[in-house]
Amino acid sequence: RRAASRGASRAVGLDLLAALVHDRECRAMEVLRRAGVAVEPLVTALAGETCQQSSG
Repeated sequence: RRAASRGASRAVGLDLLAALVHDRECRAMEVLRRAGVAVEPLVTALAGETCQQSSG
């Protein structure tokens, strides 16, 4: 969906990461949290990335 929203026919790595952060209970997010990644800023940054990619 994220790729389609910016007019792309294929997903890229950021699209996959964005999908993962929406499922906060998935194993990938658990690994990121245990590694010390701040999840909330990541969610915010990825939401902003969608806007930036779709607008320009």
